[in-house]
Amino acid sequence: MYSSVLDKKINNYCKKFGIDKIFCDKEFSYYPETDRISYTIIQYTIDDIIIQLINEKYNVDIEPFYFIFSLLHEIGHHMTIDELTEEERENDLICRQMVIPYIEDEIGQGKAYINLTAEDLATSWAIDYIRNHLEECARTQDRFIKIINHYYKKKSFRKVLTK
Repeated sequence: MYSSVLDKKINNYCKKFGIDKIFCDKEFSYYPETDRISYTIIQYTIDDIIIQLINEKYNVDIEPFYFIFSLLHEIGHHMTIDELTEEERENDLICRQMVIPYIEDEIGQGKAYINLTAEDLATSWAIDYIRNHLEECARTQDRFIKIINHYYKKKSFRKVLTK
């Protein structure tokens, strides 16, 4: 699941946000204790639900920008971490570990997840960034998607990502 060209491009892109520890993994994540971000070139089934919930909550259509949005969302965690109180961090952690996993339906889990304080801050930051840098985000995503599609074609996978 590794593309060294994409890794270099994403690492270079993230440096302008003060992040220089990026790696390809099975999901998009932010690791506050090490200030690292992971990204993925795999799409998941839950993404459809999350996209729908984000679109409804924030009155946007994030789907055309979903890859760059996902990356910017993780960057948003880095950019907004100081806005969280210790109590908000603890509440978010408790919800992630003890509440969300026990919600039976995926939509309920998705709603609980996107309403966590840290997730809301990161999502709002990412949406604002895209709105204020629309052309840059479109160009950047196009470059990333071309590399991903080339990687999939090279590895004999069908194209799974489009603009």
